Amino acid sequence: MSILVFIEQREGKVRGVAHELLGEAQRLVAAGIPGPVVGVCCAASDPGLASLGAAGADEVKLAANAAFALYDASGYAAAVVAAAAPDGAAGEEDSAASVAVAVVAGTVGRMKRASARWRPFAISSTRRSA
Repeated sequence: MSILVFIEQREGKVRGVAHELLGEAQRLVAAGIPGPVVGVCCAASDPGLASLGAAGADEVKLAANAAFALYDASGYAAAVVAAAAPDGAAGEEDSAASVAVAVVAGTVGRMKRASARWRPFAISSTRRSA
């Protein structure tokens, strides 16, 4: 099980709220909810995700696509579903079971429907070094 945190970015920069959410996720881990804390970011390119380890992310996944330069709720939802899947593949039936907390708009059902329509991205992952 993991705690999934959506990493919001605007104009190629990670928003400050991402640091707050990662800190809250680490507090949940300290309170006994099993981790790791995994950040998911949708962006046209990497907005500086390596720095999020210091904010509490054990791993950060980037769904990169030029279309993410503009807001697209269905694309974001599809990326979160793909990132939550154990092997990074969207549409896994048990992917929602691996998520303890998802900081996203909408429901898991809507995200799964969106993932079937919107998948032109690849998920890359960076883990925090010990």
